[in-house]
Amino acid sequence: MSSQQRQGRLILDCIASDPTSSTSLYGIANANGDSSNEYTLLVKSNPDPSDVTALQWTVISMVKLSETAYRHPTPGTVACAVSSEGVFTAFFYDVNSRSMSGINSVAGPVLVPVGVRYDPQSGWKDIQGSSQFFGHIKDPIRGLWTKYEQLVFYVPRAGGGEEVVLLLTDEYTSVVRFGVVDEATNTLQLAGVWKMKKDKTYEKGELSDPFDRHMFIIQPGVFPMLSYVDTRRFAYGDGHLYFTGMNFSLEQQRTSSSLVIYPFASRDFAVKDPTPGVLPIPGPEKYTHMHTFFGSQGGNRTYLGGIGHWDQTGTTRSKQN
Repeated sequence: MSSQQRQGRLILDCIASDPTSSTSLYGIANANGDSSNEYTLLVKSNPDPSDVTALQWTVISMVKLSETAYRHPTPGTVACAVSSEGVFTAFFYDVNSRSMSGINSVAGPVLVPVGVRYDPQSGWKDIQGSSQFFGHIKDPIRGLWTKYEQLVFYVPRAGGGEEVVLLLTDEYTSVVRFGVVDEATNTLQLAGVWKMKKDKTYEKGELSDPFDRHMFIIQPGVFPMLSYVDTRRFAYGDGHLYFTGMNFSLEQQRTSSSLVIYPFASRDFAVKDPTPGVLPIPGPEKYTHMHTFFGSQGGNRTYLGGIGHWDQTGTTRSKQN
């Protein structure tokens, strides 16, 4: 979504839910103001709206565009989260900077803006990161159509409090890169890497492991194509990472789905060998996961849900504990 004002409506780039109750939403955007000034806005919704039409937004903070690095990021490149103490963090990326990271590494790492943080106690701060954090692609030709995905979440910090984690991967999640923020320098650091195995679960990888496009089967012929489509989505909640996967074989016209759960209670889990639990997900033929989310309902009840399409009909599936 682009951050524009249309007929008085603010179009948010990213929305995060209050982790304490999941009843309030936070959002970030750029907007035009009076006297031709532009601003970065952080807004919060009313708790427990009865439906979407009952949502009401309150401005938590508004600063001039020049005061933060958050300046009209490319639509679809923003991921955000809020802590239980109301600290809001948004990560974004410049498509050109990421695609050039391999070239930048020849001359050395280049620091680029990668995020912003709002703390109710101290205000706004920019987060910078090395261009090398984004990694590189094993096959640059296949990498031309690579789509990157991000997930932002908070985990308990050693010694108390919470810290933010950025999960970065490609559309097939062939490699998962975890970043944490150095509080002293407000710099994003690469904490660990997971790489995919043949069974689609993960093992601990090296910090230099590339996104590997060769692991997906290519059909021979004049017009090569993937022999299957592998759609994977992820969410975080209750100290675990949840990966949903849907494999559709173009040759066999057959679909299989699965849910893989990994403990991730602190930043230390980024450098450990992940221990997965795999569950099959019964579903209809050609059901495609478009979004996976985690939330709470009725106090202590939690659920993992997914929205997708099947015969162009929206479907929601959930697992409740």
